[in-house]
Amino acid sequence: MSLFNKPFAAYSFLSLTLALAGTASLASENKDQIGISSHTSQGDDWDITGYQLDAQGHFKSFSYQLNLAKDDIKRGDVSLSSRALAIDYSVNTAQLKTSYRSGVGVWTLDLENIESDPIEGTGFGVFGAHQFYGEMTAFSYGLKHYELDLFRPDVDFTNRQFRDLYWFQLQQEMNPDWRVSLSYILNRSWGYVGDPYVLAYQLGTPTGERLPYSRTSNQISFDATRDLGGDRWVELSTEYLSDSWGRTGLTFAINYQQPFFDGRLSLRVRSHNRNKASFYYNDAPLGVPELTRDPENSSFEENVLGVTLSWPILDNWLSESVASVNFSVDYRRRNHSDLTNPDQCSVGAGGDLSRCTLVKIENTSGQIYFNLAY
Repeated sequence: MSLFNKPFAAYSFLSLTLALAGTASLASENKDQIGISSHTSQGDDWDITGYQLDAQGHFKSFSYQLNLAKDDIKRGDVSLSSRALAIDYSVNTAQLKTSYRSGVGVWTLDLENIESDPIEGTGFGVFGAHQFYGEMTAFSYGLKHYELDLFRPDVDFTNRQFRDLYWFQLQQEMNPDWRVSLSYILNRSWGYVGDPYVLAYQLGTPTGERLPYSRTSNQISFDATRDLGGDRWVELSTEYLSDSWGRTGLTFAINYQQPFFDGRLSLRVRSHNRNKASFYYNDAPLGVPELTRDPENSSFEENVLGVTLSWPILDNWLSESVASVNFSVDYRRRNHSDLTNPDQCSVGAGGDLSRCTLVKIENTSGQIYFNLAY
């Protein structure tokens, strides 16, 4: 499923996620990553620990997530060691997010109310939003989205951002075997860059400063899924991005699945390229002169080849329990001006357990992964 199909998906679950990971950015000196994550969900059609569907059939759910990560960043003369703590809390379609990043002293608070309905057959959606000083209002067709964003840094500067976002999607099931979707996004933003994490990491500028900017981007994506029969399917997707800073990007991806002995085999291939273009912060408010960057830093290329094998280890319908395990390997090669070791290999393993009764469905899944750069 394409990224842009997500607004049309409806979810009904109760989830608890706890993740602890040490990550290294593209500009980091760290080359080894290790992480453990777990996910637990419970849900059913009519009653979820006191939450239930309303008369219109809209679901109600509850979830929260705790995420702790560390980033060691070194780019030019800028070196930061930062830890981020983020907590997500959601009830029904309302979601509260808060995060704090040490080292750069940024605190954020997001409150969202998102309601979406599934679309079968032919789907059409239009989404528009305007963001002013961190407060966003939105309008839509076939989709409800309300969002309020608050931003407060611990350093003394004013972060003013303005943004208009317009989104369009056309989805069509041509026949029982084909499903295609076409999406277009127009994103126009202007104002000032004031996030010290962005200034230090992405721009290489000392924190505490403000940089004016203006950017308009166009993004087009196409996704086609083909049912090959015999429980086999293939998904083809492509995406093109261009903006007023002179950047262009092109992405191709193929995902394929088929039965494998008593389990399933999944193959994925992804290629992404971005051109060498300078960053221009032009047409800034108050006529501030433009600022350019080294064009090499905007060039990026990534190729991914991955495989996943999964097998059922328990399929007992008498007790209505189903369990499975999976193993995955991803090879990733990146070409970027900040990388000294472009090759990365990720090895993962995990499992799922489902129990179903007439009144309740319980799902538990866990994943452990190792990410090594060499």
